[in-house]
Amino acid sequence: MDVQALIDQPDDSWYNQTRWGDVWVRLGVMRGLFRIELERADTVELGPRQAFTVSAGMPHRPVVPVRSVVLMIDKAGVIATGG
Repeated sequence: MDVQALIDQPDDSWYNQTRWGDVWVRLGVMRGLFRIELERADTVELGPRQAFTVSAGMPHRPVVPVRSVVLMIDKAGVIATGG
C-alpha cells in the first residue's frame, strides 16, 4: 500500500475506511492543522507524525482549519459519529 499516494490523491474531506479483522483502520484526509477539543475544555494540538489516544467514551471534536491527514485505529463496532 502506498500511503503517500492515498494521501495525495483525494480532494474529499474524508477518504478511505478499511477493516482488518476486528480493527478498523481509517485514513482521513481533512482540511486542517489537527486539533482535538475534549469535553473538559482541553484542546490537544497535533503536529506531523504525532498521535493522541482518545479514551473510550470520551466526547471529543476534531477541528481542522487547514489540510491534514490522520490515521485512526478503532476496534470494530466503534461508531464514528462525526458532526
